[in-house]
This record gives sequence, C-alpha cells and structure tokens, in this order.
Amino acid sequence: MEQILASREDDLIVGALVQTATVARHLELFSLKAASLNDPWFQLTVAQERAAMDSQAGMLVRATRTLRDALPFCEGMGLEYRCLSVKIELSNLLIKLHEFKDARHYAEEAWQEARASNEWSLEQSALWNLGRIARLVNDTALSLAYFDEYLEQFEGKADAKRRIHENLASVAFQNLRVDEARREIDAALAAGNPLSPSGAFTLAEIARLKRDPGDEAHLKRALERNSAKRSPGERAVDTHVLGRFFIEQDLVQGRELLWRAIEQASAPGLEEDLAALRARAYSFTSLILDAGRRGAFSEALELFSQERGQQLPGRCLLAATADSERTLFIVRGADGKQLGWQDEARRELLHERLDGLVREDLLAALEPCESVEVLARPPLHGRPGLLPPSIAWSYLTRISSPQAPRTGPAIRLVVSGVEIPKDLDVKQLPPWVPPLGPGERLVPRLGAEATPSRVRAAMQDATEIDLITHGFVHERSDESYLLLAPERGERELTVPQVRKMQLRGAPFVVLVACHGGHTSYALHEPWSLPAAFIQAGARGVLAATASIPDVEGYTFFIQVRERIREGVPPAIALRDVRAQWLKRDPKQEWLTSVLLFE
Repeated sequence: MEQILASREDDLIVGALVQTATVARHLELFSLKAASLNDPWFQLTVAQERAAMDSQAGMLVRATRTLRDALPFCEGMGLEYRCLSVKIELSNLLIKLHEFKDARHYAEEAWQEARASNEWSLEQSALWNLGRIARLVNDTALSLAYFDEYLEQFEGKADAKRRIHENLASVAFQNLRVDEARREIDAALAAGNPLSPSGAFTLAEIARLKRDPGDEAHLKRALERNSAKRSPGERAVDTHVLGRFFIEQDLVQGRELLWRAIEQASAPGLEEDLAALRARAYSFTSLILDAGRRGAFSEALELFSQERGQQLPGRCLLAATADSERTLFIVRGADGKQLGWQDEARRELLHERLDGLVREDLLAALEPCESVEVLARPPLHGRPGLLPPSIAWSYLTRISSPQAPRTGPAIRLVVSGVEIPKDLDVKQLPPWVPPLGPGERLVPRLGAEATPSRVRAAMQDATEIDLITHGFVHERSDESYLLLAPERGERELTVPQVRKMQLRGAPFVVLVACHGGHTSYALHEPWSLPAAFIQAGARGVLAATASIPDVEGYTFFIQVRERIREGVPPAIALRDVRAQWLKRDPKQEWLTSVLLFE
C-alpha cells in the first residue's frame, strides 16, 4: 500500500483505496487522482464519501449539495449502480432535513431504476425510504402498503423483519393504537437483532403506556450498539431516548438525562443539525409535560421560556403543547393570574381543527384580553380553531428577537396574475395592484414576471409582501407551496426555499392563497410557509389553512391589511374584519381558517 500510494500510477492508487475501503482516510488524494482519471464512477465515489463525512459531522445541507452537484455525472452509461446509490443517499439526507417532497422524488426514481436494472438490494433500500417518508408525513395507509410490500419481498431476513415491525410499531403508536404498537415492537425484538435508534425511540414511547420488564435492557443494547456511527446530534437524540424512558420511573435520573441531551444538542456547531434540534425539542417536551403532570405549571412555563430563549408575556398568554396522548394548556389571564390543565387520557388523534380543545374556564380567563399571544409547540402550532374567532389572537412563532425593519421608503412587493403553466388545470387569476400608502414604492411581479427567482429576489428588501396566487398542499409530502410562473422547470415557492432566505426589510406578509397557512406534520419545529417567512425575518404573516374563494379572498385579506396600515394591531384587525364578514354571512367557514403568525 505504501509503495502504491508513493507511485505515480493513478489508476492503481484509486483501485487500491477502493479495494481496501480506505477512501475516506485518503479522501483528498483519492479526489485528486479520480479527477485526473476523468472517470465519473470514481468522481461519484468522491461525492459519496465527502457527503458521508459531512453527514457524520451533522452538516446535512452541505452533504446534500455535494450529492446533487454530482448527479450530472450520471448521464453516462454503466453508472447505474453508483447513481442509484447516490439517489438513495440523497433521499436519506433529505428525509433527515424534513424535505419530504424531494426525498420522495429521489426515492421513487431510484426504486423504478433499480427494478429496471435488477438491482434488488438497492430496490430494497429505495422501497424502505418510501415507507419511511409516508410514515413521517403521517400517511398511514401508504406507509403500511410500502412496509407490507417490503416484508413480502424480504420476509426471510431477520433484520428486514426487525426493521419492518419497528416501523409498524411507530405507525400504530402515532395513531394511538397502543396494544398494536406493543405487539409490533415485541415482534421486532423477537427477530433477534438489536433495535435501530429509531426503534429504540419507539420503544421508549410505547413503554410509557405499556411497559415490559425487559425494555430497559433492549433500549440500552440498541443505543450502545449504534453509538459509534452516530453524529453528535444523533447521540443527543440517543441521550434523550434514555431520558424519555427513565423519567416515567425515576424522575431524578430521567430529568438529568434530558438536560444532558439539551446540553449536547446545544453544543457549538450544531445550530443547524436537524438531529440536535429534534433532541432539544423532544427533551423540552418531556420536561414540560412532566412538570404539567405534577401540577407545577409555573415550572412548565419557565421551561417554555427557556426553550424559547425569551421571557413570556406576563398576561394574555396561552402556552400549549401536546405529545401523543398528552395535552397541556397554561393560561395567563387578563389579570395575570395563572391557570393550567393537563390531560393524559386522549386515545384518538387530534383533529386538524382544534375547536373546543381549550377548556371553558381557560377561555374565560382570556376573554377580557385586548389580544392573546399563543405559544403553541408542534404539533398544535398553526392549526385553526385553537381559540374562538371572538378573541383577537396570534401564534407566537419567532424563536429569536425580530430584526429592526430596514430604514428608508416602504417597499411593497405585489405578486399577482401569475402565469399558469399549460399542463395545470387551474384558472388564471386576474392581476391586482393595491392602493399605495404615502411614500410607498410598488414592486410588481405580475404574469410571466412572477417567476420563482424574480419573486425571491424582490422579497429580500420588501417591507410589505402580498402574494396572490394559487396555493396547494402536496398530497404525498404534506407540504404547502405557492404556484409561480414557470422558469427553467421551476414553478413553485416552497417552505425550504423561504427558510433559506434573508428578508432584510422585516416585511408583513399576506398570503392570499388556498392552504397558504397549512402546517405539515412535524414535532420538532413549526413547518409551514408562515413559520418559514418568520424564520427568514418577516415580522408577521397572515394566511389561511383552507381553500379560499378568489374575489372574496382578495377583498378580505386586503381589508385586514388596510386596517393594519391604519395602525390597528394585526390580531385586532383580523378579529374585527372577520366579525363583520361573519355577521353578513355566518356560513363563510373559510374565514375561521385565516390565522395570524407573529
């Protein structure tokens, strides 16, 4: 090996490193020699190894970019196996990044190509990813179909049996079928191999409601077996899993582990590590609900505050969280008095609308408030109906302090009359230009000009943004997106795109689009267009979670916008305009789906 590495024989160096599985150890040398050979097979290998190293370090975005940049090498013949591996790994990374639409695209592409080229092992991996994605977006029927097919094909393999039953247990528990979840996790354990880290998480969940004496040993065996290959963020998740398990039987040990998980997840360099973000959020969930169970509502509110990194309002506040069968509400009323309530008896899924979920005595404490700030943790955040329309309220969404609005003249971006791609069966919406306020400069993006790149560029310095277009929820990824004019194969404004932006003008954003406020199923952070806009720097977002009528929708949103421009606080403006509309026609149910995010 020393002789080969010291030689000038590039093909022997590349071959030796591949054969001895030491590419990662000599990655820069391998990359240099692979480039000199100009062989796409080895250039793809470089991309995979570099992405694997970044992934291990928790740098998932960079790893994803590396693999995407390598895909053009796949245009040659004879590269099917290597390119399938790249697409499957891309799908894995995008699942971790919660970008399910693209993750499904690569997994489906790989699945079809693997079947066509008889790469049965890679077909198995692609099918597995499709099942995982369906489970993570809460599409129970589709996930069961994929897992059943997987089990049919690989029934004779113990590890395949373990993987499937782990995921069937997770699906059952997500749907609060506790006895079924216990049977499935027991079937996974009976396969003989240790559980995966995600299987260990599911076991910790099930054990809260249906514990077995051997659960602790199985949990530790699973986490110890996998720890060497786990990234720092993933190790924080593993610590959380132990804390989540032990807090049900040993409060001191459980809390110690959960705080350790938060400390691990908060280490420098993990700010954008999705596993670390999940470990931190899930650990606060367990700590908050433990405090709620003990009736320690002040302690629970302090945990809300610590997680957020900010002091909470002293009055007119609703703090809310839910996890599986548990729901907690804490209210600070108009007089600042505190009320709390926790329930652990729910055995059915939360409805999309949350009407009636908050108890009457808690609502009564909030009724005298001018407006109410609602700090709702996922999965409650962004759902309509949490408070009645008679109360002026908004979802507190920002995690950090808002940036100061840009000084200078107000810039109002208006996107409307978007040119519809010819392959879509939706009608063209007419262009609309609003009346401008004193000193306000209009930046229109109308018709064919309303392309994704031009809209995103104009957003960066806008102080007010009106997006008037069609909105959809992708049926297989549960993510909402806005339709824009076609541009080099791109025609959507998506949650991941908005999250990556920096809105320097701290704009107030109005989404006049069906489902513009829809929140995807996620437990670690709000995942929606409004949350993405606020993360990018918006000071507020007005959006509907349901379908809206075209002309009436325009008028309603613009009336609310005009009241805000007159100096009325946004939550009060929304409540008052909605009350006027409902008084004229109480059947306009879509009005109660319009939410304010601040």
